[in-house]
Amino acid sequence: MLPELERLAWFKPLRPVLRADQLGYAALGNERLLMGVTVLSLLAFTTWAARDAWDSRQESIAARQALEAVKQDAAPLLAARDKALAAADQSAVLIKQLTAPFPLEVIDHLAKLLPKGITVKELDLGPQSLRVGLELPTDLSRAKVVNDLESGGWFTQVSEVKDAGVRSWATFEMKLSAARPPGRSSNDSGLKRGAAELPVNPELPKPVAPQQAGKS
Repeated sequence: MLPELERLAWFKPLRPVLRADQLGYAALGNERLLMGVTVLSLLAFTTWAARDAWDSRQESIAARQALEAVKQDAAPLLAARDKALAAADQSAVLIKQLTAPFPLEVIDHLAKLLPKGITVKELDLGPQSLRVGLELPTDLSRAKVVNDLESGGWFTQVSEVKDAGVRSWATFEMKLSAARPPGRSSNDSGLKRGAAELPVNPELPKPVAPQQAGKS
């Protein structure tokens, strides 16, 4: 009978030796642990994303509410601005009308400058221009009409228009140096003369001479 050998101390394993079934259980435990960590990470990320989305939505709602409040506060100011702009546009139109030449003053000025026997056949008045058709006596030259029109100082650059059509009157174009004739006053007697002595085409607005006090 052989003697039993003494087990050496250095021969002992550092870790306990596991059987095959124990190794399977250990691997399964590690997988479960890894899965649990992954689920917790996903849950934490989902919670953070949801929180961030909620904060962004709340900020968007607050911004819209602030914008609506600003619009409500600014509504009276915007209405006042629109009203002021509309009034400014109306004032500009009124000023333009007041500063534009009056047809009555143009006819009156023509009557003071032109000789007797001339009939106004057409009148086209612009802001700073005038086109007038005049039926002239046979003994009156066009050059004299041009000189007479420019002599008043209101009509400038007077020239005769050579119309293609055959007409029995002469057409003149000119510029107006200002919106009102020079030296115009309410006591000017040329208005009476313009109404009484300058024949105009019936289609044109004919000025009416003001009646003197005491006459019906």
